Amino acid sequence: MEGRRLTTEFSRTRAAVSWYRHQRFLFLLVVLLVAIALSPLFDNMKLLGMLSDVFLTLVFLGGLWAVSRQRAILLTGVVLALPMLVYTWSVHFIHLYWLTLIGRSCGILFLLLLVVSILKFIFQSRRVTLELIHAAVVVYLLIGLCWTFIYGLIEVMHPGSFSHANPSSSSFAFSYFSFVTLTTLGYGDISPVAQVARSSAILEAIIGQLYLTVLVARLVGMQIAQGDAGED
Repeated sequence: MEGRRLTTEFSRTRAAVSWYRHQRFLFLLVVLLVAIALSPLFDNMKLLGMLSDVFLTLVFLGGLWAVSRQRAILLTGVVLALPMLVYTWSVHFIHLYWLTLIGRSCGILFLLLLVVSILKFIFQSRRVTLELIHAAVVVYLLIGLCWTFIYGLIEVMHPGSFSHANPSSSSFAFSYFSFVTLTTLGYGDISPVAQVARSSAILEAIIGQLYLTVLVARLVGMQIAQGDAGED
């Protein structure tokens, strides 16, 4: 009886751990959406703006959770995430040019690391699952967030790289421009002026469209393969 009870408890624990692991992309997706939604609401508000930074911090922590199965990538992610988190919170109290450069650069590298790692998971998967769908949407949002940091870094290094219909140096302006560019909406109220900004915008638009095209083809191919395997 005791052995059977221990076996049952072990099975339940394994099931709980398995469920917990499969929610990593869902958690990251939720905090990404909340962070994007809160950004314009609390823009330029000192205290409430910190709430937006809380969710940005959760995005980085969720990203680390998403790649936690690969120890080398996890350690690399921690090294890259720490400078960005220090910058995110210290900017409320001090403004240092070198810290901004290091923080944003590490943030870009961290997000690129997540994108590559999750893409590897997507293209190595053999079945279309809910976890795979979550991962695919997360990558798309991470691309937009990554370019938010890139545009912010460009503006810091080359002030005046973007023209604003309503001049603002807030991070939301670059987040807005990034996702508008990624989805190729192109409202035109914010536009790149410097060559490096224009090149970055072109690259983001191309990557965004290619990603959707390749992703849909991949998912459709996997679904057809699943159907054929089921019939056999």
